[in-house]
Amino acid sequence: FSHNFRLGKTTVRTIIRQVCSAIWTKVKEVCLREPTEEEWKDIAETCQKQAQFPNCIGAVDGKHIRKNRPPHSGSLYYNYKRYSSIVLLAICDADYKFTSTDVGAYGKCSDSSIFKDSAIYHKLINKELQIPDKCPISTTNTTPMPYVLVGDEVFPLSENLIRPYLGNNLRLEKKIFNYRLSRVRRYIE
Repeated sequence: FSHNFRLGKTTVRTIIRQVCSAIWTKVKEVCLREPTEEEWKDIAETCQKQAQFPNCIGAVDGKHIRKNRPPHSGSLYYNYKRYSSIVLLAICDADYKFTSTDVGAYGKCSDSSIFKDSAIYHKLINKELQIPDKCPISTTNTTPMPYVLVGDEVFPLSENLIRPYLGNNLRLEKKIFNYRLSRVRRYIE
């Protein structure tokens, strides 16, 4: 590409980064803005209808994206799957649409550590995401329950983030919970 325009590789790389940065700055609020409280409620309603999982505002997971290892990067990009990668961490709704992403972490990092370092996690913990207040999950159970994201077993439990019960010999209630949680997690898988 640089040869076609008679420019150095470093110059072309700098131009591409600047153009991508400018595009992202201009369109990020249109393409990938944070949901409002009303939009979170709509997402939760869709999860309830499609997966029978109440008060769920999405699923979170990471995906390794293959990448050539940059020179002199050591093992930073080398992941447990035995190839070099960067990680795309994303949250999606029941319509398979991303509501938040974090791209570019080293392949050696775990999903949970990437999530803990992400802006979305800090906003979640600091209650800055416009997540609706707790509400009952049914007319028979009037205990207010928080709206939650679901993840796999590597993610940390918190008020707004849940994961499956661990183990094989679970009671029926826990098996049903895990089954419904897995139905929501399919959206991000």
